[in-house]
Amino acid sequence: FPSHDTVLFFGDGGTGKTLMAYQWLESIVMGTRWNGYEVKQGKGLLVQCDEPKIVLRSRMDLLQLPDDAPLGILTEWTLDAIPRLRTYIEQERPAFILIDSLSAVNQSSLFSENDMEYARPILQLTQLCSEFNVTICLIHHSNAAGQARGTRAIHNSVSEVWGLAYADTAGERILSVQKTRLGRAPGRYRFVFDEDGYRDWE
Repeated sequence: FPSHDTVLFFGDGGTGKTLMAYQWLESIVMGTRWNGYEVKQGKGLLVQCDEPKIVLRSRMDLLQLPDDAPLGILTEWTLDAIPRLRTYIEQERPAFILIDSLSAVNQSSLFSENDMEYARPILQLTQLCSEFNVTICLIHHSNAAGQARGTRAIHNSVSEVWGLAYADTAGERILSVQKTRLGRAPGRYRFVFDEDGYRDWE
C-alpha cells in the first residue's frame, strides 16, 4: 500500500475481499510479513459497519490479535461524521484505516450511488490521508460488468483502485490493480485462498 493514499478495493460478495483486507490490517498492526513482503508496522483502525457484531467478533478471532494490539474499532460511523474521524486520527495517529464498506458508511447520503455527488466525501478522506500521512482502504462491491459499482466519480476520487475476482481455477482469485499513483503499470496477481483455514492467501 502507498502511504497517505485512498485505496478502493472492490469485488463480488464471496470472493474473500474482506478476509484479504483483514489480513493486510493484521500485518500492518503486528508488523509481520504479508506473503513475503516487508510491512511497516503502525496503528490501525477498523471501521466495520457492513456486518453484524457477531460476525465481526468471529473475524477478529480468526486474526488472533493480542488484546494490546494497536487497533481501534468503530462499528457506528458514517461519512457525514468525518470530523469525528478526523479527531480520532489526530489523537491516535493510525497508519492504516480499513473501512467496510463504502455503501454502509455512506448510507445516509442524499444521492444515489450513480450520482457524482455520492463520491464527494471520498475527496475529504483523501485530504485526511495527505494531511495525516494515513492510508485509507475502502471496501466496495462490483457491478454486473465486474467493475466497481456506482458513479465513475468514485473511481476518480481515490488514489488506487484494486479489484478481486474469481479465477478460472477453483480456489484461486485474481487481484487486479486498475489504477495506481506509484508509477508502476497496472497489473494482475493470482492468489490461492486457503479454503480450510478461511485465513491464508498465497
